[in-house]
Amino acid sequence: MEQKTRKNWLSDYLNSGRIYRADLIVILAFFILSVLLLWLFPRFRFPVERQETLKSACMVKEYGNRIYVLDSGHSRLLVMNEKGELEFSIRGNSREKDTFTYVDDFTVDEEGNIYIKEGQWDGMRVCREAILVYSAVGAYRETLRDDIYTDAIDKHRIYGISVSEGVLKYAISYDTNVEVVQKQLNGGEQSSEILEYQNAFHRIADIHIAGDEVYILDKNGIISYLKDKECSQVYEGDASEIPYQFCVTETGDIYYTDIRGNEVKRIKAGTHDASVELKQATYYVSVNENQQIWIANDDEVSRFEKGRILQTISHPLIQSGDRALAYMILLLWGLMALIGMIILLRLLFLLRKIHLSTIQMMSILIICSLVITSVVLVYNLLSKFEGIYRERIYNQIEMSAYAIANEMNAADIQEINQASDFGNVHYQNVIRTMENIIDDRLDSNRQIYCNILRYDGAGKAYAIAYLDQSIGTYYPLDDVETQEVIKVYQTHEKVWNDGKDDITGNYIYVKVPVLNGDGNVAAVVAVGTETVVVSDMISTMRHSIYTMLIIIVILLWLAVGEMNSFAFGYERYRYESKVRKTPFPGHVVRLQVFFVFTAYNMATTFLPVYIMRHTKNLPGVLQELGASIPITVNLFIIGVMSLFCSHLLRRFGFQKLIMCSILFTGMGSFCMAVFPTYIGIFAGQILDGIGEGIVMNAIYILLAALPDEADRAEGFATYNAASFSGINFGMMLGATLASWISQRNVFFVQLGIWIITAFICFVSYKQFAKMSQVLISDDRAPKGKTTVFLKDKQVISFMTLIQNPYILLNGFVFFYVPIFCDAHHLSETVVSIIYMIYAVLPSYFGNRITSFMLQRFHKNAMYFASLLNPIALLVFACSPNLYGLIVALLVLSFSNSFGKSIQQTYYTSLPATKQYGEDYGMGIYNFTENIGESVGPAIMGTLMSATHLIPAVGCFSGLLTILTGIHARIARKD
Repeated sequence: MEQKTRKNWLSDYLNSGRIYRADLIVILAFFILSVLLLWLFPRFRFPVERQETLKSACMVKEYGNRIYVLDSGHSRLLVMNEKGELEFSIRGNSREKDTFTYVDDFTVDEEGNIYIKEGQWDGMRVCREAILVYSAVGAYRETLRDDIYTDAIDKHRIYGISVSEGVLKYAISYDTNVEVVQKQLNGGEQSSEILEYQNAFHRIADIHIAGDEVYILDKNGIISYLKDKECSQVYEGDASEIPYQFCVTETGDIYYTDIRGNEVKRIKAGTHDASVELKQATYYVSVNENQQIWIANDDEVSRFEKGRILQTISHPLIQSGDRALAYMILLLWGLMALIGMIILLRLLFLLRKIHLSTIQMMSILIICSLVITSVVLVYNLLSKFEGIYRERIYNQIEMSAYAIANEMNAADIQEINQASDFGNVHYQNVIRTMENIIDDRLDSNRQIYCNILRYDGAGKAYAIAYLDQSIGTYYPLDDVETQEVIKVYQTHEKVWNDGKDDITGNYIYVKVPVLNGDGNVAAVVAVGTETVVVSDMISTMRHSIYTMLIIIVILLWLAVGEMNSFAFGYERYRYESKVRKTPFPGHVVRLQVFFVFTAYNMATTFLPVYIMRHTKNLPGVLQELGASIPITVNLFIIGVMSLFCSHLLRRFGFQKLIMCSILFTGMGSFCMAVFPTYIGIFAGQILDGIGEGIVMNAIYILLAALPDEADRAEGFATYNAASFSGINFGMMLGATLASWISQRNVFFVQLGIWIITAFICFVSYKQFAKMSQVLISDDRAPKGKTTVFLKDKQVISFMTLIQNPYILLNGFVFFYVPIFCDAHHLSETVVSIIYMIYAVLPSYFGNRITSFMLQRFHKNAMYFASLLNPIALLVFACSPNLYGLIVALLVLSFSNSFGKSIQQTYYTSLPATKQYGEDYGMGIYNFTENIGESVGPAIMGTLMSATHLIPAVGCFSGLLTILTGIHARIARKD
């Protein structure tokens, strides 16, 4: 009998169309597990012991009792103990702000913290340089410098990163000088010194900073010493060697690699002569504190002393982890999967209870048919286009190669033979010829490279000039390319390679001959691109098309959903008109609110970034503050208008007031479109704030003045659901249009939406007139004094402890999220999809969740919503990446699906509010809310730019929790 009862309970629970308290517990558990997993995941390792293969090792250094090896095409850093046993690895290959794609250099401080200098590539150009800090266990901590390049930068600028006694130092090369930067890691103070060095950007091959001393290796083979703005020559390579990279020991000895002689050489401190220390082919050399030499050689790294091998590290490398932690995380994953299945089952059973009308079924069938047809069509077209696109790239590469070969002067090439030839007249002629043919002002040319290659007739081939001048006058080629050069010399014919691998990447290229006056091959021109560039361009095109397709489908879905809501609301209104004298016109309210928020949010996905483009002249921290000021002023004015809206509504009526407000918002949109300057945007935001303040508050006041409490609760729920639906639709429509017609032109479309909104208000005059009768019949003045109302303990405690702390999170959602996504190179369309995740729960389930929470928890539900906000911030602080952002927005979405509606219901039911007048009370509510919302961008911008994010967010989240607890205590006493 007991078993049967349990089965009935489970069946009743799964099949019920109602929402139970257990559902909320399950969802909350899901969110808590998400926070734990995001926090623990960076340390997760399963299986506990695993093998790693050392591949394409390109750099090795030793600090203390650890060995650090950079491999996998500069995209992975292996950290081992002194025995060569792997402790952990830091992997890149991600374009997010808090990780790297290509490591140029790294260093380690006394505490074991790792400082990585990243150079991010976009095709064959550098698009970002950053200095990222990781802890001694490999967890990301912060980004100390982050330079985004919009111009065509063909090689990195930052060299010589070093850290000692809490001071980070590095050098930046410019056209006429070198800037040496010092940054205090504790206080954050930064200073720099400018050292004159002509053509530094192209000439410098390597920089090493040792204390206050700066050493520079020039591509012409000269090593210089800079101090007190004076430059003195330490060493000049002879004709038989090509110094490529170097390091300086604590005793002042200089070790450098000679890539022509395949040797490591040493210059003793105080001398100007070099001696061979190691006859071993290598590109990179480092020396530990015991004067032992480390070199990397593809699949192994070795340590030498006086030419003798002391240690060799090769694969397989065994990495061990914390067994207890690994199994705990697996257990949490299992629990999360189980809870996720329960949530999915509940959703499926709830969907079974939903009876779709013929109109809804037709809408779903139309959208599904459109999706299937579009996907099939787009897939077939893209498959054909890919082949055509690849062929076009191959043709461009070959045409460029032959154009350069035909223009190249063979006599100039013959005069480039040693390091000192870098930068001479003949070298400049060769570079100029390449630059004239491959003009980097064309975007297509920024994706290809060009090298001039020679064969010495004795089995060796080498490069003498690179288009980007990243390499000097000699760079040895590997066996594959050497054989290709020999083949061109022998046959005088082109040679293709469509998939050549080396430690720097995978390439597609063609080699063609440069003929001298006798018809013999004097050199070889190699033009190509990385295969990843081609695949990335095609992949980007695919993603943009599929993303656009998804957005169009979502827009149709949202539009059809609002049409259905309007149709069902209208039928309900007609039915209730026969039963009640003044039924609630929810269909009209929803439609009006939907269009208002659609127009208002069309620029949400890009507005902070759009404004920030006009604050670039300000220092870094002030840029975000400057961008937040117009938005803050806009929100403040919306709040101020709420103080006057009730008076204006009673005096002029709803229709005249809305028409006036739309005039202001339209002028604001027009101003931002016609005058795209900071002043123009600022003025547009002021005008928009006046108009928005009137229309939003007018609707709010009408809802607050409804005499029936059930109508009032339904009105607030309808308003919130329609506002989130409009937010979604407006953001997606604006983001889509921004990618089609530019961000500026979106404001013209926004003006058109406001005109449509005015038309809806005009057509729906009768319904809004009936709602306004209560206001018209009342006195024109508040029933009580404003000062008395604001001094009420319940009112003031609600505003300061619940309402404003809750609304601050809008600054995170609508100000910080677009800036975060822009920093992570996400387009407006992707941002709109992220916002869709945030708005889907309040938009489609807000009414039902609000009704349930009110029935089960009454006013306590607003405390639950307030406590979810700190959880969301902590989620993002523990995992400040795209995944953490999505989980945080999901938490905020659930909170907003009922939190604000219940707060409004609680506020309007307070005795002081009833005595003062719900409509005037709602005006005060909107004012204080917008004051809190206006400071949200500044607070969140400052908080999210904190050096130590988790402690900062933890303190702020703790404060929010304490405020919620204080109000719960006060309310319980009352």
